[in-house]
Amino acid sequence: VEDKRHGILSVPVSAHLVCSQYTHSNLSSIKDTMPLILYYAEVSPLARSVDLVIHALGLSAEHKNINLFEKETRTPEYLKVNPLHRNPAIDDDGFVLWGSQAINTYLVSKYGKDDSLYPKDLQKRAIVDQRLHYSNEVFYVLKQAFITLVFCKQKPSSAKIQETQENVEKLLTGQKFIAGDSLTLADYSYITL
Repeated sequence: VEDKRHGILSVPVSAHLVCSQYTHSNLSSIKDTMPLILYYAEVSPLARSVDLVIHALGLSAEHKNINLFEKETRTPEYLKVNPLHRNPAIDDDGFVLWGSQAINTYLVSKYGKDDSLYPKDLQKRAIVDQRLHYSNEVFYVLKQAFITLVFCKQKPSSAKIQETQENVEKLLTGQKFIAGDSLTLADYSYITL
């Protein structure tokens, strides 16, 4: 995906997305306090969206990998970070927050120099928020398909997957990105799914 104002996102052949050659033109100053800590499972699309936003903002972060298959989200140490044992979570100089969309909007609100990724204009922001909320539904459909295929050894509902894909295509009709003609936070929620 190319956006001349913000840079380039690349999608490698590997199983997960990484951010490369992406810089945000108007970065706020990099903090001199404790580093941002990202608790994440690399297999999680939600965690990868947070990692992409961290890179887009030019922030450095200490990555603490959480192994979901070893139930590391249920350890006493992690439950202090997130009592609901969900992934991802951040610790920003003592401020702990979990939930990918909450984290992403917080990071852009705190560290973004301008409002291009998360507009201050209420109508534009409402569209971004709408697309962010709908990405949860898309994630749920894909998660259910994955569980059905991998753990139940059954074929997932192709009709539901196709309907979801068609709905996302409708959102993209007539515009370059999921919430308009410029890259926003909403795109980070979809690109990792």
